[in-house]
Amino acid sequence: MLQFTTRDPDVYVSALTEADATTGLFEGHPGGTFSKVFRWSFEKQGLYQPLGGPQLVRSPGDPPEVDVFIDDGRAGEYMPFQADFAGDAEIWNRNQSDDGAANQAPVVGVVNFAYVRVKNRGTTDATEDIVRGFQSKTAGASVWPTDWKPLTPSQLPAANDVPSGGEVVVGPFPWTPQFAGETLLFGVSALGDRSNLEIVTTGPVPNARLVRLDNNTAQRSF
Repeated sequence: MLQFTTRDPDVYVSALTEADATTGLFEGHPGGTFSKVFRWSFEKQGLYQPLGGPQLVRSPGDPPEVDVFIDDGRAGEYMPFQADFAGDAEIWNRNQSDDGAANQAPVVGVVNFAYVRVKNRGTTDATEDIVRGFQSKTAGASVWPTDWKPLTPSQLPAANDVPSGGEVVVGPFPWTPQFAGETLLFGVSALGDRSNLEIVTTGPVPNARLVRLDNNTAQRSF
């Protein structure tokens, strides 16, 4: 509960973020689930203007210094509402480890190879970029972390820093599909911007919330 008043919206957002991080459970959601949406929503209302910006604000503010994401069609932002959050084109499969950029249908029972495109909407380069990957344990996996198991290897570093406004491809991640329609889940973290797959480690939380509330995190059902 927030127990003070302030006229400074930046202080208010920081208080909301701290309250989120230190709350064990809020309406079934583990602490840390909402903080990125808090920050983004005030950015869109004009907070975080660049130094020397206008006093009369008529445009959104700046994104964070580092804001890595896996694009679900919203360019790293949180609107409009994404009804299909498991159809991400920035995660794709290849039947061979050939660095191809077109998705191929996974072949059940043999090793396939997944790739992830990471982008950065932040104002500075993203460093120490790591992508973590998980595979659904059963069909219809819907709860984090209950329904997921790590890939092997479970994480890969980006070959290069992700520049502001730029992108890198991370992979291949070897994986063996167990059944048709299987799902992969990925989260990217950088110095100063961690995925909620690292922050919300115990759960349980529905993937429908986890993925939609964190642009670092995305999943794709094949």
